[in-house]
Amino acid sequence: MSKNTDVIKTALTQEDVTKLAFAKYLLALAKQHLTRPEPLASVSLLLLHDATEHLLVLCCYKVGADPSKSDFQGYWKLIEEKRTQQAPLPDRGRMVAFNKARVALKHHGNQPSRTQLQDFQTLVLNFFDNVVPEIFGLSFASINLAAFVTNKEARKHLETATAAFDEGRYTDSVNETAYAFDDIRKDNPLEKHQSSQRDPFQWMPSPPYIYTDNPSSDGNAHDFFRSVADCLQWLRESVSVLSHGTDFSRYTRFRAIAPFVNASYGGERHVVDQREDKRPHTLEEAEFCINYVIDSALQIQQQISTE
Repeated sequence: MSKNTDVIKTALTQEDVTKLAFAKYLLALAKQHLTRPEPLASVSLLLLHDATEHLLVLCCYKVGADPSKSDFQGYWKLIEEKRTQQAPLPDRGRMVAFNKARVALKHHGNQPSRTQLQDFQTLVLNFFDNVVPEIFGLSFASINLAAFVTNKEARKHLETATAAFDEGRYTDSVNETAYAFDDIRKDNPLEKHQSSQRDPFQWMPSPPYIYTDNPSSDGNAHDFFRSVADCLQWLRESVSVLSHGTDFSRYTRFRAIAPFVNASYGGERHVVDQREDKRPHTLEEAEFCINYVIDSALQIQQQISTE
């Protein structure tokens, strides 16, 4: 690692990470819009461009350049003037075509094809993956919106999940998101106000933990009550999730990946992997779980703030 990169790493601030996380959020929105039918999918181009320009402005400030009077194509020159000993940022030529496509859409109403949109998304994602480590000294994959999560315990688990993700320990990362999800659900108004008429489960206590390390447990009874508790936990959690506006398809995917959280006889929480294959988790699965739990936390926080 070069001396220059070491300096950048030392100078990295929480504000830098927060602003980079916002750029990543714009990319996530762009990805969602790209799945929509044409011409609605074209919104992804505007979001991809906004995210890229946001990153370039952050890069300018990071290297000591003033981007306030520059345009999209001028950012490269400003950054290169401050980094004379380093190679220029990549993809400048391809970004010119990307910028022209955005101008054609926004100012002239020319719709790009889905193939073009997919190519632009690949271009932008590769640009972020190359530029963020070069300028900020950390991988773009490790950046997320965990800093915005107000639940301290959940944020701690999400930070641990991110660290494990960055080290390639994807199963550990997924397990930490399970703990974080268990924590943020306690902030859900539906969970907090069980006496409310909005709660269809007000007559039902939370499913009890089954203490798997209790030597006095009867095996058959244990299996039966464990299955009942799992069903109740899934049902209650599903309604709780729907109450704060989360996309249910994303929730079911999270539940297919992440373990449930149970407690030992002494009260300590532990994860239970209910997947049949028990294979190690992948990068894509860990990244999805981190982003899903953060999104859920922000949804709940927004709901709490408006009550």
